[in-house]
Amino acid sequence: MKLYYYLLFRVFNSLNDPRKKNDAMTINVLLTNVSTLIIWFIIYTLLLFIDNYYFTITEKILPNKTGLIFFIFFIGFLNYMFFIKPKKFLNYGFNTDKKGGFTIVSFLIIVIICFVFVTNKSRDKIFKGREKYSPPPVVILE
Repeated sequence: MKLYYYLLFRVFNSLNDPRKKNDAMTINVLLTNVSTLIIWFIIYTLLLFIDNYYFTITEKILPNKTGLIFFIFFIGFLNYMFFIKPKKFLNYGFNTDKKGGFTIVSFLIIVIICFVFVTNKSRDKIFKGREKYSPPPVVILE
């Protein structure tokens, strides 16, 4: 949780830079969007991992695009209400240093690598399923 608060702190400091001249509403919207995107990416990676190795869950939770969009908005709303609006991440006394930046970048790279690995396994599983149920090729002799 401390890593997530640090991520919020770093994004907030980046958006709150006086040279960018962002107002409070813009900062809240952008901070919510960035953090919701990261949370969604992590949740989707976990769902795909469970879907590939244990049991099918993705089709039950997210049956169509409307459900997916509703789920993302729901995550964004919860994220805003519990993390962004109270601004608890500003009370931890974080400092902006290189070590923290490397930690955030390393975390995001690990999540992206896990996502690529899981989607590659999912793609192989789909192709094997298609080969299993595809009809044999038709050979035309002349």
